[in-house]
Amino acid sequence: MREKKVSEENEERELDFFSKYLSVWVAICIILGTAIGYVFLGFADTLRGMSMQMPQSL
Repeated sequence: MREKKVSEENEERELDFFSKYLSVWVAICIILGTAIGYVFLGFADTLRGMSMQMPQSL
């Protein structure tokens, strides 16, 4: 019985697809985020211009 328990502990568990390539997904997101920032350079300014100004109260 002890041998069976030890062999179960030594078995390797497989990672799912997302977990297995997590560093690849992170790299892709960083690259895409940077590219979108360069391509749509004026997008943040456009959004900022569409926002409503809130009155400043003290």
